[in-house]
Amino acid sequence: MGIGGAVTAIVAVLASLVAVPALLSVLGPKINALSPKAFQRAAYRSASEERSGFWYKLAHTVMRTPGYVAVLVAVFMLSFAFAVTRIDFTGVNARMLPNTLASKKVSDAIHNGFPADPSAQMQLLLDATPSAKAQVARYVNRLEQFPDVAKVYPPRSLNSRYWQIDVQPWGDGMDPRTLQLVKDVRNLDAPFRVRVTGESAAFVDEKGSLQSRLPFSLLILATATIIILYLMTGSIVLPIKAVILNLLTLGFTLGLLVLIFQDGRLTSVLKFDSLGRLDMAQPILICALAFGLSTDYAVFLLGRITEARKHGESDDESVALGIERSGRLVTQAAFLFCLAIGAFATSSVVFIKQDGVGTAAAVLIDATIVRAVLVPALMAMLGSRNWWAPRPLRRLHEKIGLSEA
Repeated sequence: MGIGGAVTAIVAVLASLVAVPALLSVLGPKINALSPKAFQRAAYRSASEERSGFWYKLAHTVMRTPGYVAVLVAVFMLSFAFAVTRIDFTGVNARMLPNTLASKKVSDAIHNGFPADPSAQMQLLLDATPSAKAQVARYVNRLEQFPDVAKVYPPRSLNSRYWQIDVQPWGDGMDPRTLQLVKDVRNLDAPFRVRVTGESAAFVDEKGSLQSRLPFSLLILATATIIILYLMTGSIVLPIKAVILNLLTLGFTLGLLVLIFQDGRLTSVLKFDSLGRLDMAQPILICALAFGLSTDYAVFLLGRITEARKHGESDDESVALGIERSGRLVTQAAFLFCLAIGAFATSSVVFIKQDGVGTAAAVLIDATIVRAVLVPALMAMLGSRNWWAPRPLRRLHEKIGLSEA
């Protein structure tokens, strides 16, 4: 997914810089010929920096009482983000499927009709020679003492180096007791090396891998965002603020997923059965998409604000003009993206539905409330301090800063 997303972005940039200009040249003034007159007038107002549009008026309305608006919006978003403290994860198995599928019906029948799910078996690979039969037998006896073990099958010597032991837990593969059993077996002292595999062990390892690498990934995202926005604006305050707002959007989105899919709200509207937990991979994918798109929208907005300020406008007027020029673009781009990814919300598979709902919610909240309300409020509160940077960084920006001129 990471490679595919990167390739898609590169191709999109190349098409925008090469193919789109060629098409615009061919179409010329006919580019808006089929567009409704209202859309044409809105596009003209954005391009001509007219100071009477909806986004312009909204920005000035917000900046009249910035502290009140900022607190109100922040409390609203944090009230959802607080639910992240209760987030719990699970893996993908038959429970994610709709009840109409035969495979789900069979899985439910096995789960409800039999005390132990055979698909949840764990396979243990022991690095021991055939002469260690007595030690292996004692190890099996210790495994049988775990309360969550339903049965330990007789050990099998695979070759001159390995033994295999199959362990049947009482719960299914994603049951918290089974996941804990994997950790307990791995922590059990043995005179030989023991490796554990199976559905539960794979989930435990996947979760550990993601947790160990996620902070590094977030650090890369935050650092790249700060550097790019610094090169654009010359400020160190605006990039840091943009990252904080992105994290606020992610917190809101994950909290919304917990409230809907983990707590089981809106099940009749979205037509799904709550699993009481979230698929582990989807929040990470949603966060990556949301963070990237939020940064895109920040680039659009701050680029226009910086441009207006360089033309001599006041701080508040620069913000209003920047929002007027970028608000329509950002909102329409977000709407189109939500149509594409939000269609996943109609899926009957729960984790795909999570992806559609979560990504659409993140994009909509960021393109509307965050960019159109919270950003101008914070910009008005900080005033000229928005553009602060240490003297060495100001000099560096004068040499290598990005500019559209």
